[in-house]
Amino acid sequence: MTENPWSEALQQSTQEMLESGNFMAHPVTNEVCFKHHELGLGYMDGTDAVHEKYDLHIRASGKVISFPKAEDVVKAGWVLD
Repeated sequence: MTENPWSEALQQSTQEMLESGNFMAHPVTNEVCFKHHELGLGYMDGTDAVHEKYDLHIRASGKVISFPKAEDVVKAGWVLD
């Protein structure tokens, strides 16, 4: 994969919001939306994310990637959308 193109500010704010639980989930689906420069769009269940369960669902493939920490989500190139 190529280098993460997202700004340091966006990467930092994504990590801080995930760690604090201070993010917006969709009011109907309870999804927290993410984007990746190569893999496209993804989401996490809002309730899971609040409880630090970082299972990211990639929309295009249906694949689920589990991350142990919020920092790992960002290091893998995912940021809040």
